[in-house]
Amino acid sequence: MRNFESPKQSVPQLNAETGLSSDYGNQFVGLMAQSESLSGEKFRDWLKELFASKGRIAERYEERFSSDRYDHVVTERNREAIARLDQIAQELNDDYAAGTLTAENVKRRSLEGMRLVLGEKKFTERFVPEK
Repeated sequence: MRNFESPKQSVPQLNAETGLSSDYGNQFVGLMAQSESLSGEKFRDWLKELFASKGRIAERYEERFSSDRYDHVVTERNREAIARLDQIAQELNDDYAAGTLTAENVKRRSLEGMRLVLGEKKFTERFVPEK
């Protein structure tokens, strides 16, 4: 009997500078946008809805891109950055569970995540205002 497993997919939107998927950064963009546009109780309510729908606030890189489905998810080039991205996701989830997640913490961690995903040049072009 033949094994007809489908071939693994390439990680989408792979950033040439970082070796990470720019697609993964979308969760940080969404978190950051909500942290800037909602405040107080509205922000906390939005977090509750997010957690209720996904079971977490942020997902780890390999939750998004499973090595069962995608080729070359973790490489020597991106291993350290993925470890930090996973740590950021865990910190966001842990702080939510502890009831200590604030809009400022979401924004700070989201910016750090985006810097890792995009690389310094693209991050600066997109998120750092010109002087």
